[in-house]
Amino acid sequence: MFKGFRLKNGLACGTLRRRELMERGLCLERNQKHPMAAVAVVFAVCLMAAGLLGLLSACRNRNEPVAVCGEFSLSNTELGYYYWSEYFYLAGAYGDYLDGMVDLSQPLDQQAYSEDQTWQDYLLEEALDVMRDTMSMVFRAEETGFTLPEDYQASYETVLSNFEAAAEQGGYDTVDGYLQASYGEDANWESFSRYLYNAHLAAAYSDFLYAAIDPTEQEVAAYFARYAGEYYENYGVTQDDGPMAEAVVLSFETEQEARQVYDEYLENGGGEEVLINLGNIYCGENGYVSAAMPGQFSEETEAWLCGEDRQAGDCAVIPEDGGSSVAFYVGSSGQFYWQILAREDLCRETYQNEYRAICGSYTFLVNYDQIHIIPPEGLYEA
Repeated sequence: MFKGFRLKNGLACGTLRRRELMERGLCLERNQKHPMAAVAVVFAVCLMAAGLLGLLSACRNRNEPVAVCGEFSLSNTELGYYYWSEYFYLAGAYGDYLDGMVDLSQPLDQQAYSEDQTWQDYLLEEALDVMRDTMSMVFRAEETGFTLPEDYQASYETVLSNFEAAAEQGGYDTVDGYLQASYGEDANWESFSRYLYNAHLAAAYSDFLYAAIDPTEQEVAAYFARYAGEYYENYGVTQDDGPMAEAVVLSFETEQEARQVYDEYLENGGGEEVLINLGNIYCGENGYVSAAMPGQFSEETEAWLCGEDRQAGDCAVIPEDGGSSVAFYVGSSGQFYWQILAREDLCRETYQNEYRAICGSYTFLVNYDQIHIIPPEGLYEA
């Protein structure tokens, strides 16, 4: 049974899923979030050698390759886009939870993440994992002749325009200067544009792979049967459960409000369309649901919708703990919750298996001695 993303040392991590690669590529502002991926950890050089390696790295050409895979090579500048995106994500998503663990106002290569790693080492491995994920998808997309769809191309061009506009509004003479404020002194428009393009292409290909997965009803049923015990334990669902309800449900803060709308519903002749129109007037939404998911509504409303004597066209005011609802039962949706759960998990598992196979097809060689992390100017200043 697909378990979703795992946690590593309390921080969210996982394999690529739909659009996550593109979200990584769009992270510039320090409070923006994008998902992290961690497929395998390659341990960095030990702390005892960190000072010496930093000195040696500073003496080398920072744009010599730090990672290669076939004809592909990654420079320190390009690695910085991945690394500082991880940093800003960590600060934005987990800053409030890291008090006492790490001080993000101080250099991370001076703070221990574990016995074997500094926080900089940790983020470096995360950045390298994201790079491997991204480029593996890019390689396979290019090998199969997949090109950037029009909507992704338009999104990519919009992002580029937004960066140019932000640089101008921020008072920077060039876009390069704007990028260097977030990604270090070697950041430049040409390499950053390529980084963004790769992120969009990887995300588009990821979406393409996911959308192509279309299991049959028999495959979904077999998948559920394989994990029936876990589905019952985690969701309380079995294959014997009835179909979900198609309904219109309007929620109110008080029973009085609900009864006033119900009375108006009766005055206008009742029916599904009448309640939908009243929802638009009094609730700002029509309240229609094609299939009411377990837990979507209160226990009282859910019990009413699933009542054994429920008939199409039934409508009632349902008092609830902390409010009240007006519910209209359209009929059976013909959809079963167990099928939805099993189908989603089967699609995700199938995608992850294909994703792992793609990533496993490429070998990236990393030259840790050549890596030089350049913080943006003023990042660690008081």
